[in-house]
Amino acid sequence: MTSRIAYNNPDGSGALGLPYHYEMLADRRRLAPLRRAIRLVARDKRVLESGAGSGVLSLLAAKAGARAVYAVERDPAMVRFLRRNVEASGYGSVVRVIERDTRDLTLDDLDGERVEVTIAEHLSTWQVTEPQISVLNYINRHLAEESAVRIPGGAFNCVELVRSQYRFEDLVELRTHYFGFTGIRKPQVLSAPTLFRQIDFSVINELMIDQDVDIVATRDGVVNGLRLTSPLQVFDGISFRSSDSLMPPVIVPLQEDLEVQGGDVVNVRFRYRCETSWSRVECEARRRDSPGCSASESLNAQPVAGVTG
Repeated sequence: MTSRIAYNNPDGSGALGLPYHYEMLADRRRLAPLRRAIRLVARDKRVLESGAGSGVLSLLAAKAGARAVYAVERDPAMVRFLRRNVEASGYGSVVRVIERDTRDLTLDDLDGERVEVTIAEHLSTWQVTEPQISVLNYINRHLAEESAVRIPGGAFNCVELVRSQYRFEDLVELRTHYFGFTGIRKPQVLSAPTLFRQIDFSVINELMIDQDVDIVATRDGVVNGLRLTSPLQVFDGISFRSSDSLMPPVIVPLQEDLEVQGGDVVNVRFRYRCETSWSRVECEARRRDSPGCSASESLNAQPVAGVTG
């Protein structure tokens, strides 16, 4: 049996297979805002796509009138697929395929000039499992003009207090993080979405996260988990929330329950390194009005490398 979770976690080499790329191509909720943004900004521009995969976004940039498109992909199997698509598209004179990790590129690979548009979709909820931050940091330092348009432009990491089902058929108890895919029972929400961290992909961002936020409970109940989401600002006035194929909500369990009443303030702290795994994310929560009452979980009881606290 293959879980859809596997489609939201790359393998050890960072690769995602063709079934996942099919799902992304067929996901209209994902593709539509990216297409709109590319049509608005690509004309007469030099465009770099990091992690080009099937090549659809690079080809959309060429179709929109880009002067040159550099489609960068490090997975050899996907590069073969990408080259076939570029050759068959009629845009081979515009789109250059580069088989490499973007973080190994130099300006020589881009004809000696920084690019004016970047497309990078190394996206995962809260940037936990994908290298969006490290890739964009490298692009910003070495490959893109300061004024370059970034697609997407930023992310808003949000958190909600929830009560999730962890007992099934009154026989099995299982507390683990899980993805909020379509068809999975949704948790009871006990707060409004609260901004934990706003990320601007045009600047250099930290990879190590050790941060807390206060969340106000909006109703009485028992908090036993936290729901994490990462809505995107794709481009001016264009946004994306989530889909099953791209950044679904992730529910993280608390080891102990917290009883709350509407108006209570719950302080939540997260420690993790971007581009890691969910098993290495640490979180803890406590009511502000009761310092001795806390609930915490290290998803695999392991510290995150390089984080102190």
